[in-house]
Amino acid sequence: MNSAPSASYAELLQQVADTPLGPPLQRIVQRLAEARAANPAATAPLQQMAEALGLWRLQRSGEADVLLQLLEQRLGTTVQYWILRGMVARALPDGAGAALEAYRRALALDASRSDLHYNLANLQRESDPSSALQAYRRSLSLDQHQPNCWHNMGALLHLQEQSQAALPALQTSLLLDPTAPNVWCDLGNVLSALDRVPAAQRAYARAIALDRSHGASHVNLGAALVQDLKPQQALDVLRQGVELQKSSADSLWNLALAHLQLGEFAMGWQLYDARLQVDDCQIPPSPTAGPMPMGLHECPTRDQPPLVVWSEQGIGDALQFCRYLPLLEAAGVPFEFHCRPELLRLMSQWLGLNQRAVPETSIPNASDQRPQIPLLSLPRLFGTTLATIPSQLPYLTAPESAPPALRVPTPPGGLAVGLVWASHAGNRRMYGRKSIPLALVMPRLLDLIELDLIDLHCLQWGVDANQLQSWGECPRVTNWAPLCRDFADTAHVVNQLDLVISVDTAVAHLAAALGRPTWLLLPHAADFRWLQQREDSPWYPGVMRLFRQPRAGDWLGLVEQLHAALDALFLLDLGALAADKLHQ
Repeated sequence: MNSAPSASYAELLQQVADTPLGPPLQRIVQRLAEARAANPAATAPLQQMAEALGLWRLQRSGEADVLLQLLEQRLGTTVQYWILRGMVARALPDGAGAALEAYRRALALDASRSDLHYNLANLQRESDPSSALQAYRRSLSLDQHQPNCWHNMGALLHLQEQSQAALPALQTSLLLDPTAPNVWCDLGNVLSALDRVPAAQRAYARAIALDRSHGASHVNLGAALVQDLKPQQALDVLRQGVELQKSSADSLWNLALAHLQLGEFAMGWQLYDARLQVDDCQIPPSPTAGPMPMGLHECPTRDQPPLVVWSEQGIGDALQFCRYLPLLEAAGVPFEFHCRPELLRLMSQWLGLNQRAVPETSIPNASDQRPQIPLLSLPRLFGTTLATIPSQLPYLTAPESAPPALRVPTPPGGLAVGLVWASHAGNRRMYGRKSIPLALVMPRLLDLIELDLIDLHCLQWGVDANQLQSWGECPRVTNWAPLCRDFADTAHVVNQLDLVISVDTAVAHLAAALGRPTWLLLPHAADFRWLQQREDSPWYPGVMRLFRQPRAGDWLGLVEQLHAALDALFLLDLGALAADKLHQ
């Protein structure tokens, strides 16, 4: 048996590969099947392989697999046979193992084929992404003119959070074929991840220009417009995305964010439950198998099993939206609240839930049929609008005086100021966007310390607390991280402070919920809860002041605003004082 088909059968294979799907291809496959049925012994094996290729293209992979298995003894030394065998097996349920074995058999016969390494990479991209990337690179080393290979490699690099490396791969794909809307869409995703939002918008717009029905690009363009603080423009684009992708939770999720950013809460909260179906939100499963109430009238009453409320997002979200739990109590709805261990004492004692606050579990209980609702669906349940936000402060109150180890010494004639400069490092994308280098804010605060105007109390947790080491010897700077076991301990410290300066993270919500003056340092693309162009927050009226980056990534511009606010607070021109000091 030769390793390559004869010219006539090669032409037949090419004809099957190039014929459009639908009736034309169906007719070819039908003729091949009839010829084989009429005289099986006289039918050439490569003719049968062409029939199997057609069956695979028609998504009749089960029939194709049966036919190919019968041909193994006659075509087992043919590279094309094993490639097709792998392609067919990959389309079958649980066929990944058989496909991998087929591609390896083909590689053993001829490792110089770029298409074989490409197919192997596509098979491995989910189960073994590192091997898949190697296979893509091997394929491209054999043939650099493969737009699909560059595209798939770039998309995989992006999924592996290597967006900087993904960018040139996708750009190369578009150099080879600039007419592919999927590639433009993926390029937009990479640019968005790199915070190059205007460029991402242009990429999505190019995809839509190539294919007006490209739903993913409408959704992603809308999301990029929301990220760029253009929610009104986003609405029309996202509505089109919803129309094109009616079953897409991403469409509804981004539409919800646009409405919420505009303060259109009635529509925004109704759509916000779409987050529960969005992979990027990483919402854990509900702790019970019971139904989720759509309105207060569907909630249990006092003689029924309690409603299970569970904290499905970050700690800051739990601290902001736990204000709704007393509303459930006032409405006569029995409930228990599942929260993270580090919030348990705070919710039990400071919010007054007592035994109704229980530690969350990572394993859902399928036999538990109690009704359940995620915490951030409570605004929908109560029909919250901008005018009806439950904003009475403080809603967290100390159950007792601070223990001796957590008492903040009274500053000599000044203010006790808390500081948090970094968000949760586990959220990689938001961490880089929300966190400010400590070195940008520390010099002015040190000037205030030297003038006996403040004592500084650092409330930073995690690896970013190490940034404080450069100022560890300063006697008026206290690092509370080693002393705070959970958020109840942190609340004792915060409750004694005169001012908290924080990036958008949990401590900011904690301070404002305690009614402490809070200055919040926001990135340009701030979360929907901070609305637009406001210096105050309706969630924390009278206690929270918002400072926003003038442009994306412009922490220096925000620090200038912070300096002006500190000057006004202390009725001083600290910049001028610092300049005089330099000239002395």
